[in-house]
Amino acid sequence: MAEDDSLPLGYSRETAIRRDALGRWFENEVAITHPKLVRALNRWLEVDEEGRFRLRNAIHWVYAQVEGPLCFVQRVALEGDRLRLELSNESRVDLPPEALFLSAEGRIACRLPSGASAWFSREAVSQLGEWLEEDASGAVGLGLAGKFYPLGSGEAEGRGEVQG
Repeated sequence: MAEDDSLPLGYSRETAIRRDALGRWFENEVAITHPKLVRALNRWLEVDEEGRFRLRNAIHWVYAQVEGPLCFVQRVALEGDRLRLELSNESRVDLPPEALFLSAEGRIACRLPSGASAWFSREAVSQLGEWLEEDASGAVGLGLAGKFYPLGSGEAEGRGEVQG
């Protein structure tokens, strides 16, 4: 779907809006802290066809600088043999434990069905902690229903890792 890129003279889709690798939003160097605005920014964030991050709502879109993944895992629960994740963009996804890995940055991450990766927030890592184990070889993984699922490491990052 082609979007109308025409803007009035003197306007640009480039902005000073950025999100750091911890998921905090800023305009220039001023933190954006209003909870409803932060939630909206997290919902609007997407990757365009060229691999650039942008914020898109129903009436407009602009580019944003983003460090880290497209979204973060905010909460995690175990449902049967699958992990139920709540993401920073307010979506929910069920994943098998094999989808988790350690990112190149040493963060617990997962591969989402879209192919993008998501990093686990501190809260989500804490929730995941009840299932984290170390096997005899020292590998870290999830112990679920008597089975050990090692966390892969150094897996290539998926869509949403490109700097915007």
